[in-house]
Amino acid sequence: MLDAEYRGVYEGRTLRVGLFLYEWLESTRPALAPNTWTGYRACIERDLVPAFGGMLLVDLRPKHIDAWLSAQLAAGRGHTTVHHAVAMLRNALNHAVRTWRLRYNPAKHSVPAKLCAAERVCWTPDQSAAFLRHNTEHYADRLTDLFEVMLGTGIRRGEVLALHWSDVHLMDRQLYVRWTLTAVNNGKIHLSEPKTEASRAWIRLSPESRPPSTTRQPARWPPTPTVGSKTWSSPARTVTEVEWVMSGRVVVSRP
Repeated sequence: MLDAEYRGVYEGRTLRVGLFLYEWLESTRPALAPNTWTGYRACIERDLVPAFGGMLLVDLRPKHIDAWLSAQLAAGRGHTTVHHAVAMLRNALNHAVRTWRLRYNPAKHSVPAKLCAAERVCWTPDQSAAFLRHNTEHYADRLTDLFEVMLGTGIRRGEVLALHWSDVHLMDRQLYVRWTLTAVNNGKIHLSEPKTEASRAWIRLSPESRPPSTTRQPARWPPTPTVGSKTWSSPARTVTEVEWVMSGRVVVSRP
């Protein structure tokens, strides 16, 4: 006890890893996007609690973490999945050190190195055109306009789904990324601002883009994040039924 007071560390001798992880997870909620927080919870419930949840927090050692990591890789788990799990555990235990529950972080040196990302190969114009033709011929052109904007601008899926009329400037051939759309647990729709300031940017529209029909009504501003099924449509086409896209969004359509 005197040693703990001297060091400024007060260990909770009865606190178990599982309970601590859930407490830490709840403390991160205000700072994380809903989809990120849900991913953290899934990792804790799927990997960390089954592996370490019953241990006392003060008894967790590097050898326990390293043994679990080696066993997961030997069993064929993906390197990226294991990396994310151990990195999350390290972050949580850093919080334990900051809040005087541990003297040191047993996962500090256990996080495996990241693998180099595979080189991304962009489609050629011919491949892009073939993709759009296939969409038109086999899917009644229901999402071709959406894909055309994504191919022509490089905009992310969540950003293009969250576009509003107020952010599309056809005369200047530009659009502004102000929002992003995510599906939490592949279900609940969430509208939020982009993660980084750099993601809020003007994007040029290609010369091939055509103005959408003027019969569509602009979305309300500020947007109301309610889910709808009528979107990405034009008067000449059947309304697209996409449950995970919010109503009132806009995509630049072809004539």
